[in-house]
Amino acid sequence: MKYLKPFTVEIVLILILAVLSLGVLDIFWMPMGMQIAALSLLVVFFGAYAIYGLRERGGDEREIALLHKSDRVAFFAGATVLLIAIIYESVVHHMSAPWVVFALFAMVTAKAVAYMYHNR
Repeated sequence: MKYLKPFTVEIVLILILAVLSLGVLDIFWMPMGMQIAALSLLVVFFGAYAIYGLRERGGDEREIALLHKSDRVAFFAGATVLLIAIIYESVVHHMSAPWVVFALFAMVTAKAVAYMYHNR
């Protein structure tokens, strides 16, 4: 029962983020006020998810190992999506959007710097 509450909160936050992300995917159908509200809600709920994720702690060695593995899978999933976006935009548009390249660079750099920092 102890694990049900955090898991439920995480699932609810993910569902809200998914709905908001899909809603702002094609913003041309929204009036400007609704677009700003949806983007603001997306930022607020992503902030809540980030705070929730940063507060997550493992109890024993097994739980800590599971957290590390899930973080690693999430990192590589995000990096893979960005890499696919870079390849797709390079092939289709003959130029990648700079923010996609910078996002991938920021992820890889942050992982390396965090590893070096925590390794000391």
